[in-house]
Amino acid sequence: MTHHPESTTPPVNRWASLVKRSIHQPGSLEWLESNMGNFLRAALHDCGHWDAIDDIFPEPAPENHWLFDFETNSFMGYFLSQCEGHYGYWSHQYAYRSHFFQIFADPEKQSYYSTGDPPEYVIEALANQGIEVVRWGKFLQSEHPLLRKAKAECQTLNPPLCQSVVTAIWQQSTPDTFLTEWEAHKATYLNQQ
Repeated sequence: MTHHPESTTPPVNRWASLVKRSIHQPGSLEWLESNMGNFLRAALHDCGHWDAIDDIFPEPAPENHWLFDFETNSFMGYFLSQCEGHYGYWSHQYAYRSHFFQIFADPEKQSYYSTGDPPEYVIEALANQGIEVVRWGKFLQSEHPLLRKAKAECQTLNPPLCQSVVTAIWQQSTPDTFLTEWEAHKATYLNQQ
């Protein structure tokens, strides 16, 4: 897993490039079957997940409307990524961690992904396929991209802010509420200077 904590410029979105080069007519069944996985990976890359995505589940298919939810006008599901150095109960080289995502069709709404354990039946089904999904813990959450980005941002403030403040905000919030709470704290801090 490659991290880019010091970089504010995302790497090239190779998934978007693959979607653009598709030989199928956009919107056709062939296009959907061959491109939905790459389309969702490209959208997650745009949300800030620059690391590899090993699997998306449930797998986008006609039966689940390609993970599109008509009530929220968004694509929703989970994705798995390998976390080297973090091991499960029976995995020997790495563990898989899961993330929840919601990609809105409306560009005015902010799409996101967040740490999240899938339902137990999904974890069991993946275990039957030889894939161990390890539940999230506070230790691994400390590697969350939102927290890494905020810690790096602490050093750019004038005067710099101690990173322990960001960690405290992280521990008192959830990945979904952290960004709002961090931005509010940062604005208050800067106004006091």
